[in-house]
Amino acid sequence: VASLQTNGSFITEKSVGGKTLNPTVLYFFALIAYACMSGAYLSIEAVRDTQANLSPLGARRSITPYRKQFLIFIDMLVLIFIHFINVMILTFYVNYILDIDLGNNYLAILHEFMGSLIGICLGLMIGCIGKLTFSAKIGICTSTTLLTGFLSGLMFGNMKDVIEQNAPILNRINPAAVLSDAYYCISVYNDTLRYQRCMITLLIMSILFLGIAFLGVRRNVM
Repeated sequence: VASLQTNGSFITEKSVGGKTLNPTVLYFFALIAYACMSGAYLSIEAVRDTQANLSPLGARRSITPYRKQFLIFIDMLVLIFIHFINVMILTFYVNYILDIDLGNNYLAILHEFMGSLIGICLGLMIGCIGKLTFSAKIGICTSTTLLTGFLSGLMFGNMKDVIEQNAPILNRINPAAVLSDAYYCISVYNDTLRYQRCMITLLIMSILFLGIAFLGVRRNVM
């Protein structure tokens, strides 16, 4: 009787985690992802400098006793470091100068490093496959980076959601979309498991691109 006469509440409020962001922030997620992918231009230039028929520096490096795969690997390590610094400067500008909250900064460092890695590996793959001219490789790189950026929501913010509803496989194999999704995980969803899946996906893609690049270099040498 006493409990019936008491107007108590039997419902407990519990947060599901995450937070709501301004929709315009999503464009900055896609922008940083595009910046990571643009590291491909650096590595295409580095590959040109290892080919004797494309640059004077390549002619000099071709007579060194080191294998071309070793030279490309050393260039890759240097380029990853340089491009990672570039991406971090961009992130600092967006986060602290433009005052746009990008979520957990510590986790952002990890996936921005992975983004720099996959951008450089993509450029190595484009630069090492085939005997195309330097201009043709730059054209392929531009088309690839713009397409991945568009599909990740850089030009149209809801594009990634449209693809998720109609062709979700594209969001799984598009490195720019995976990078953008990593920002979602730490800024909106607070989903560590999904974030780890994004990092593993980027790592696998990077290894695949790098493996194809080395096979391309070996074929050209033979």
